[in-house]
Amino acid sequence: GTKILALDVFVNHGGEWRASTSDMLAAIDWVIMKQRTYNIRALNMSIGGDEHYTSECDSSLAGPFEVARRAGILPVVSAGNAAYVNGVYNDGVSYPACSPNAVRVGAVYDANVGNNVPWLLKVNTCVDPTSAADEITCFSQSGQLLSILAPGALITAAGLTQGGTSQAAPHVSGAAAVIAAAKTPPASLVEVERALLGSGPVITDPRNGVARRRLDLWAAVASIPEYRAPGDFDGDDKTDIASYDHNNAMLSIHKSSDGLNYSVGPFGGGHEYIPLAGDYDGDGRSDLAVYNKNTVMWSIKLATGTAYSYGPFGAWPENVVPLPR
Repeated sequence: GTKILALDVFVNHGGEWRASTSDMLAAIDWVIMKQRTYNIRALNMSIGGDEHYTSECDSSLAGPFEVARRAGILPVVSAGNAAYVNGVYNDGVSYPACSPNAVRVGAVYDANVGNNVPWLLKVNTCVDPTSAADEITCFSQSGQLLSILAPGALITAAGLTQGGTSQAAPHVSGAAAVIAAAKTPPASLVEVERALLGSGPVITDPRNGVARRRLDLWAAVASIPEYRAPGDFDGDDKTDIASYDHNNAMLSIHKSSDGLNYSVGPFGGGHEYIPLAGDYDGDGRSDLAVYNKNTVMWSIKLATGTAYSYGPFGAWPENVVPLPR
């Protein structure tokens, strides 16, 4: 399970609750400072205005979001509820969802709640003629910046039943924390984000043709290999992930620089491998040590491309584990 740290950044201005950028920055800074104290893995911001950004905006939150990511905290932001303005659909997400380094969350129904469902949000009124599980709500802002969809209507929490992308975003934030804790060792931010955005059913928005995954916690957890090794394998100061894929019996490295997978060898296929990352030659880059459970052999492939084999040793975990410098 996960726990919640609630930080209130809203102030009542003449009956309307608003959040200032300065208060949001202060809250983000506090979360980053307390990451180790509380093992914080996600930062949820159910906040949004009436803006429509189709590309990333010049946001003062971009830097703090990047720092949060480096601390292992995934910034998750609601995409906004102003898809329709005066009856006309507008593409784009709101602020602060438009900020670089944010995961932007749109809303779908989690069940059939009836027909002609009205959403009365100031000038942003819209009506859904029908409703069904995985149907995108008419209020949910969308566009190429959108990262993922999650249940946002109708959601009951704290004794209230409401709909909005503000209800959808916490599902993703909570899922991020669960995914991280579900693996031993805990999944890294790179693994958590890749699992969230790469699993679950694909839903296409009929308003703009944008297709995104809908949150599926079970599928996300299952998508992370049992044996993984985080490390900087290409020397760009960003964490990559080496893993063994049981489906195709292949070792691969997922590079954060381009989001692509690269096969690793010369270890072959058809066996079960356990990867470990470490700088085994002292050049400042992560190398890959791999244990073959069939041959009880260790192989070390340096970042330079040179490979060495050692063994045989005893069965895992009684075998000797190579230590980096």
